[in-house]
Amino acid sequence: MMKTILSLIVMLVCAHLPFTAIASNSAIEKCATNECEHWFSEYKRKSREGYADAMEMLGTFYHVGYGTEIDKEQALRWYKRSSKYFSVAGSYKAGLFYLTEADYVDLEKGVSYLKKAARKNHPEASYLLGMIFSQDELGPHDYDEADKWLSKAFVTSHQQVKSYTNYLKSQNVLTADHFPQLAELAREYEQTVLVSNTNDKVKAEVKDDVKEVTASTTLVANIDSENSPENKGTTIAKTEFPDDEMEVIEVTPLTLVQLFEADFAFFETFMAEKRDAQARKGLYRRPCSATVSCSEASADDFTRMVNNLASGALRGN
Repeated sequence: MMKTILSLIVMLVCAHLPFTAIASNSAIEKCATNECEHWFSEYKRKSREGYADAMEMLGTFYHVGYGTEIDKEQALRWYKRSSKYFSVAGSYKAGLFYLTEADYVDLEKGVSYLKKAARKNHPEASYLLGMIFSQDELGPHDYDEADKWLSKAFVTSHQQVKSYTNYLKSQNVLTADHFPQLAELAREYEQTVLVSNTNDKVKAEVKDDVKEVTASTTLVANIDSENSPENKGTTIAKTEFPDDEMEVIEVTPLTLVQLFEADFAFFETFMAEKRDAQARKGLYRRPCSATVSCSEASADDFTRMVNNLASGALRGN
């Protein structure tokens, strides 16, 4: 039974999630070099200091074997710890772990962690939840939940949600009754695309008209100039208008080392989430007897003190 559930989950995930979401650790691969071991040690140190992002990355290192041996138990442990201290990526990875790792499959826990990530606007988590609740492979569908999470994925611009929306539409499922929010978002998007395409068509037609007018004007100007006595035998320079005036900007992605260095720059600047949470907990729960500049008094004593102060102020003391 468990193998059947796992097969259905993997099939569902692979069918609709982009590859980068399925193998969210794909940029980080198994590695046993001295440099990889160095970064593993550094992230482990920062994880122990309480940085949630370091915990999430340490979980990834254990998951894929980067600078250490693969240890899925430790990977899950650090994903969950990072989620505890508010790492959105950690929550998502913990959820995906529970849905895709054969020895750890737990649909309830997986959905719980995905919801935690989706509430913080993680688009992949929202999208996966929407798929789970919109289909019957893992139990009876729940269109209310599916509408909620797919709409959230739509708003956060998930790259696959529009295709999945079209799929639901082709199955005659995307109706105002089943998916009120998503259907409205899809309708607004289609109108936007229609207007955009119309504007592009108008711009193209205007550009062609301008080119024709420019060419005609240039031809007349050249004939008049060439026929004038001052310009006999003179070559007239012509301005060429490029067909494509779009500027192309190439963006080079950061290397892994650059990403790691950016993480550590953050760690050196901000307090660790675990320490911050402990400080807040201590601030609200520390007893008065353990706090500087604090004293305790009964309600009667406090009232008497206030009345004495007030009477003294009235007498001018």
